[in-house]
Amino acid sequence: MPRAFNYERAAAALVDATLMGDSGAAEKYEVSVKSLQGWRKRLSEDEVLRQFFQEKKAAQDKAWADEIPSAIASCVQFL
Repeated sequence: MPRAFNYERAAAALVDATLMGDSGAAEKYEVSVKSLQGWRKRLSEDEVLRQFFQEKKAAQDKAWADEIPSAIASCVQFL
């Protein structure tokens, strides 16, 4: 019996691939690059996967943006 598609995992891997590339994300999630490419194709066709991806991407972007003030403060102190 085939396993159900794991939207959460696929979306997380695709978001990570935007930063670390397909090879890095494939290694982290223990999947093939071909799987990531298939999930990316599915992203354009599957509304549920697209929603998971958008939520995870927004969270990642917010987390990155939240680190900016402390990074700037560290740079100013260094200078």
